[in-house]
Amino acid sequence: AAMCDPHTAIQTLDHAIELAAVDVTSALEIPALQRAKAELLLEIGQSHNALACIEHALCNAPGDSELHCVAARILRSDGRLADALTHAHKAAKDHMEHSAAAEAVDLTRTLLQFEQARQLASLPCACRPSQPHPLISLLRAELALDAGEEIEAAQALSNALAVTIEDSPASALPDGPASALPSARILALQARLTARRGDYEAAVELF
Repeated sequence: AAMCDPHTAIQTLDHAIELAAVDVTSALEIPALQRAKAELLLEIGQSHNALACIEHALCNAPGDSELHCVAARILRSDGRLADALTHAHKAAKDHMEHSAAAEAVDLTRTLLQFEQARQLASLPCACRPSQPHPLISLLRAELALDAGEEIEAAQALSNALAVTIEDSPASALPDGPASALPSARILALQARLTARRGDYEAAVELF
């Protein structure tokens, strides 16, 4: 399916889902197949159908954090932030994988629930219990700066940028090293920190 165009791949997945539905030994594969179909539907701009696919999958696998993350992403892109937050929190609560945690923290911050966002950001992730994922550290930095805590923000940003593949096993960084962090957010945060120090010209250059 990966070698085909999205429409052909969707047809292939539909056939696979039909086969799995009548095979008890393959039934557990259905949610993953539906998630793959939803991602393809998103590629061709069918977010409504993608969400319906994910919701159907969640009926069979309500505790699947990846399904909740996809649902949160779709709902967020559609502007349904409160509904997106519900799915992100479910994913974070059940598994606290870095992607689920980051989505939950970011959405909570977007809805101006800063204290709850900081609480979520402080929780350890299942994949990295001793060290936060770089994206979580970046979010911690943004939240600290929101609260006027420049030193804490600078430290959290430093932690985000310091993590490399050499520091951690590849399995602990499924999205890659710190270089995979959103550069625009890093620059914005650096500019905000620079402005807080009174160097406005340098802050403008960063923007």
